[in-house]
Amino acid sequence: MKKIIQLLILFFSLSITAQNLDKHWSKVYEAFEPVDVLSQYKWQDGLGYYMSTKDAATHFFFDNISKGKYILEYDVRVNNQGEFSNGITTIQSMYAPEFSSHSKGIRVKVKE
Repeated sequence: MKKIIQLLILFFSLSITAQNLDKHWSKVYEAFEPVDVLSQYKWQDGLGYYMSTKDAATHFFFDNISKGKYILEYDVRVNNQGEFSNGITTIQSMYAPEFSSHSKGIRVKVKE
């Protein structure tokens, strides 16, 4: 298997339709290597959040999410060719975990 290094930008779309949300977090599982490995507070697309990168996922922590649609993006590296499972993205209330949602998992195929 030939090793490749390619920069990829992941887009994380978040749509809040019912009401404003307080104290929520989201976890994005990924089959790629993150570029930004230092945890930090960010402001993007009108939304402030704390981003923390771990081994298997990137975590986003939100104090307040107003109704609307947000698209967050961050850089990752594609290291190897092959077929990978990218896992699911989850969002959940920090103080009422019964309020949660998740995306479906996807398969990613990396070719030469």
